[in-house]
Amino acid sequence: MQINSQFSDLGELNMGNPQTLIDFASWAITNYPAKKYLLVIWNHGGGFRSPVYTAKDIAWDDTSGGDRITMPELEDALSVISAQMGENIDIVGMDACLMAMVEVAYQIKDYADIMVASEENEPGDGWPYDTILAQLVANPAMSSTQLAIDIVDKYIFSYPYGNVTQSAIDLSYMDILAGQLSILAESIKGDSTTPSNKYITAAYNSQYYSQSPYSSEKEFIDLYDFCNKLSFYSNSSDSKNSALNIQQILNSAVINSNYNGASVSGSKGLSIYFPYYTGYINGKYSDTNFAQDTLWDEMLSYLGY
Repeated sequence: MQINSQFSDLGELNMGNPQTLIDFASWAITNYPAKKYLLVIWNHGGGFRSPVYTAKDIAWDDTSGGDRITMPELEDALSVISAQMGENIDIVGMDACLMAMVEVAYQIKDYADIMVASEENEPGDGWPYDTILAQLVANPAMSSTQLAIDIVDKYIFSYPYGNVTQSAIDLSYMDILAGQLSILAESIKGDSTTPSNKYITAAYNSQYYSQSPYSSEKEFIDLYDFCNKLSFYSNSSDSKNSALNIQQILNSAVINSNYNGASVSGSKGLSIYFPYYTGYINGKYSDTNFAQDTLWDEMLSYLGY
């Protein structure tokens, strides 16, 4: 398979403007129609981490005043792109830090089939496009699922040292996962047998991720690992059963998850927002689709966030 692409100099563009993403995808769809599409978004990825950074976002543009694509903007852009395609985008890849979160997956679930992203920070070199594309050239008929699996494995293989994660997520499971997370949140709020600080301790002792690799702030935690911790810290059979149900869904939703490094050994594919410091919850969190559609933020407020 040979690709002969024709590019022109578009000048300086704002990569943090979602219209730039829409225009690029429209150009690719028009000029290079395909049976399957992998849309990869590169650059810094953010998270709900401090008052300075007010929204989860991606594709920061340092030459455009630090503009970036917020999750609502990304959802809107993907809706336009998928409408032009007449179907969902096969894979949305996020070659950026910290994007493999339930909240992100839920935000884009209606416009993509698979998400490939990292729970942990990514090294500066990002994805190994040379080996990923070489495999695609060798087997252009591979399925979207196989390509997603391959991206995860080749990414991990490319970083034999350090602490890296990557996962491929089947977004068709996000609705049922969100429903079960609401059930878990409700059972935690209604648990009169477990001190609330036990749930905070369970989160604190779960696999965590932070904006800086040198920070001890534990704001994002691996969801599967948190459910493991609930079997020890919770006295509620309802909470424990909900945790088991969530793990069963994750076993199906996570197509492939891999890691390298002892400090991320509890990584199972998807993280979720659960800040360690009580009394703090980012004001923008309630703007996410996930927070609006579930009881997760109400549960965090109940615990004192």
